[in-house]
Amino acid sequence: MSELERDKKLAQQLSAALVAGESEGFNQWPECFAALSAVFLTQSHSLRARKPSKALDKRFGADGAARFLEQHGRLGGQILLCLQQQSEEGVYRFNRHTCRVFQAFLAHVDAFKAARRQIDFVDAEWRVLQLLRDEPAAAFLQARLDARYSHVLLDEFQDTNPLQWQILLAWLDAYSDATRPGVFLVGDPKQSIYRFRRAEPKLFAAAAEFLENNFAAARCEQDTTRRNAQPIVDVVNALFLGVPEFEPFREQYSLAGSAAGRVELLPLCVAEKEEEGETNASPREGLRDPLNEADSEPVDSRRRREAEHVAAKIRQIVGAD
Repeated sequence: MSELERDKKLAQQLSAALVAGESEGFNQWPECFAALSAVFLTQSHSLRARKPSKALDKRFGADGAARFLEQHGRLGGQILLCLQQQSEEGVYRFNRHTCRVFQAFLAHVDAFKAARRQIDFVDAEWRVLQLLRDEPAAAFLQARLDARYSHVLLDEFQDTNPLQWQILLAWLDAYSDATRPGVFLVGDPKQSIYRFRRAEPKLFAAAAEFLENNFAAARCEQDTTRRNAQPIVDVVNALFLGVPEFEPFREQYSLAGSAAGRVELLPLCVAEKEEEGETNASPREGLRDPLNEADSEPVDSRRRREAEHVAAKIRQIVGAD
């Protein structure tokens, strides 16, 4: 099909859609917009390529061809903007409905636990924060904490989550200069491994800045280790050097002397073809009650096979084979 024939076909589709829109009203306008999009956009929703050519000059004249190309780019851009807004509106509706569902779900979970007089660990954290922010209760708790603790040592601070930091901040921020305890934080953001419990390694820098500004704390950097040989430390340095989240990064050094060491990368275990998309249970109908029925997990042997590879490598290293 020639370009001229294609344009004639698109024009006929657009004309038919516009006529239907005028006669049938608002309900027909989505089809009108779809027809209009087909004139200016490809099936992948990118602007149709239109370039100056002798054929265009012949059809529209030189001035008409230039105006045609300008209008094509401008109107096509407006259509792309409308499509983007439609997409954003769809995302907004989805998020709004999802939030409403989760609000109802959380209310049901709270009622479920309240009826059984139970709380989980996150509930305990949240209630402690509420107590420390409630003026009558906070004053009582602060007095008890003041009387009991004069020094606070927090180890593995890189695994602190934002809610836990808010609890500490509500406690420490309420002290006056004369009554402040000694606070000692120990941690290494590179070793944060509890993201599944919402640990946020960036809190370490925020906490250090807070203590420096409000507790006159001194920052002590430790760049040496006795745990690992230098070849292993070299790999750590190579991994973290230049990563924006860990800037400024200080190179690490081993105090293990000339101890031998190496880092080996085991091959990734890929899912076997028969496992892809499989589940332990046949497809179910209706919704699952998450409070009383566990979700079926896909059949995936990668973790088991990965563990077997690691165990075999350890046996090889220690000479057990």
